[in-house]
Order: sequence, then C-alpha cells, then structure tokens
Amino acid sequence: MALQAESQPLQHPKIQNIIFLDGSPAFVNSYTKKYQSTGVQREIDLLFAFLMMLGVEKISFEFKKELMSLSSTAERIKCTALKLNNHYRNITLEDVQEAFDLFYRKAMIAIQFSPKRKLRNDVMLIKSEDSLFVSGNISESFDLEKDCDGYISVHTVKGSHKTFIEGEGAEEIARLLSDISFSEMLPDMHLSKT
Repeated sequence: MALQAESQPLQHPKIQNIIFLDGSPAFVNSYTKKYQSTGVQREIDLLFAFLMMLGVEKISFEFKKELMSLSSTAERIKCTALKLNNHYRNITLEDVQEAFDLFYRKAMIAIQFSPKRKLRNDVMLIKSEDSLFVSGNISESFDLEKDCDGYISVHTVKGSHKTFIEGEGAEEIARLLSDISFSEMLPDMHLSKT
C-alpha cells in the first residue's frame, strides 16, 4: 500500500509518512520462511502459529500428530477450536473458523509478497527492544535499506513485540509521532533530539 500511495500522491495526499512498527518486508519474509511447506503441513504449521499468537503456549507434538491424522481442514479447525476452549470461554467454532481463515489469508499474502520497486520516501522504523527474532541475516534496520531509497530513521522502544505499544512504550511512540507532525509544520527546521 505504501508503494501505491507513493506512486499516486494526488489520490493519497494525506499519506506523508511511512512508519514501520517492529517489522519490515525482510522481517516478515524471515518469519514466514517456516511456512514455506505446502498443503496440510503448511496448514498445521499455521494453526500452531495461530494458537501461539492467541497465547496457547502449551501445545505439544502430540497435538500436531493429532492434527495430521485428521482428514480435512474443517476437522483440524474444529480440533483447534476445542483446544482454544480450554483457554477462552464462549469462543465458537464459527469464530475460530473466521479468525483462522483471516490469519491464513494474511500469512499467504505475506509469503507471496514481493515489492516491485523500492520506496523513495524517508521511512521510520520503531522497533521493540526485544523483537520477536532477528536472525543474523537481518540488519538492525530490519533490512529496510533493501526496500527503501530514502533516509531510514530507527528508534528502539523498551518492551517486546507485544508490549512495546503499551504503557511507557506507547508514550515514547506517541512522542516520536508527535515529533514527525511538528517537523511537518515547520519543514525548514531540522529538529534534533536533546
């Protein structure tokens, strides 16, 4: 969407800043590499990731084997819904089906995404101090230099991928965003942090 907005500024005049929150195309690629398998195996891997995202951390290899033994996606989702019922009350099978379908589609888009060109604008990366994972193959700027020709500013906020947008982290992010808004009102001034 950022490339589209950048290439059509008259249609998207309000989009002036591109800000990445603890992520980048390379970060997403690195994360989705574990889902490069196909068919049932990919589906099961994504169901596992879905459960982990929802905080169901105690899932075993036995559960994975149970999912493998089921003959259809519907059965695997139903089995996953039953697993979620142990952690969440009042969750329906339909809720789980819809949520997993959206999660699956999002994952597939991420797996298949490949930008056609680099962003020309300056970008800001606000990352958590304890990011999900950064392999040795990804730079401190999450390889944004491979996707952006403009200036890349990197800011680190205390917290994990899940918590850096809460509490003090949220206040720090708000200050960073406020600095952007202020500098746009006075474009000839170069603000520096004290």
